[in-house]
Amino acid sequence: MKRIVTVRMPVELHDRCRKTAKNRKVSMNELFLESLTAMLDSAEQKALYEAFGRVASGSDVSFAHKAQKEVLEDE
Repeated sequence: MKRIVTVRMPVELHDRCRKTAKNRKVSMNELFLESLTAMLDSAEQKALYEAFGRVASGSDVSFAHKAQKEVLEDE
């Protein structure tokens, strides 16, 4: 299911987005989707990395993976 979202942004940011989308030959919608997905993926990877760091060094890898998943599920 898709949802329609209205975003308010400064004119300067809109201009930058429009130019970037044009240079990439994509719609602004596609640019926003790609950018948001990349940002969220990056945040998830950072959370996994930090969760792994909280697990005792040298621990069982399967235990660390479970701990990472628990951290992400709690957020």
